[in-house]
Amino acid sequence: MPPGAHDVLIYLEGFRSTKQSILFRPGAGYKIQATLQKLAAGEQKDVRPQPSPTATARPAPMQPDRTRDREDGEPAGSQPAGFGTLAVRVQPAGATVLVDGERWEGPESGDRLLVQLAEGNHQVEVRRDGYQPYRTEVDVRSGHTQSLNVSLPQERR
Repeated sequence: MPPGAHDVLIYLEGFRSTKQSILFRPGAGYKIQATLQKLAAGEQKDVRPQPSPTATARPAPMQPDRTRDREDGEPAGSQPAGFGTLAVRVQPAGATVLVDGERWEGPESGDRLLVQLAEGNHQVEVRRDGYQPYRTEVDVRSGHTQSLNVSLPQERR
C-alpha cells in the first residue's frame, strides 16, 4: 500500500464486513484485530467489495530471503533500506509508548513492541498511570534492531 490514509475492508461471504481506517507509514507493519459476526438467517448479505476504479494494480513485492539471520538475530531482508526497528519491552506491561509523539500501545503480555522507524534519532517516552514516566532518545540504524528495556518505578505518594 502506498503511504497515507486508507480504509481497509475485511469481507467474508456469510459474515458482516468490518472496516477500519489506517494511516499507512513507509516500512511499518500493521495488525488488524477483528471478529467477523456470522449473518443471522434471513439477514441481508453485505455487497462484495470491488477495487476502487482509481486504484492501480501493482506487482506483489518480492519476498525477502529469510534463510540467513543477521548478526543482531533479525531475519535477513526483514527491513526496507533506510529503516531500522525499535524493540521496546516495558515493565509493567500495558504501558503507552510514544515515539516522536506518536502513540503506540505496549502489549499486555509483556512481549516486545516492535516499531519500524526511519534511520536516525528518535524521542521515546513510556507512560502508565501510577508510574513515573520514562524519556530517552534512541539512535536507530538502518537494517538494525535497537532494543530498549524499561522498568517504570511506581509514583511516590
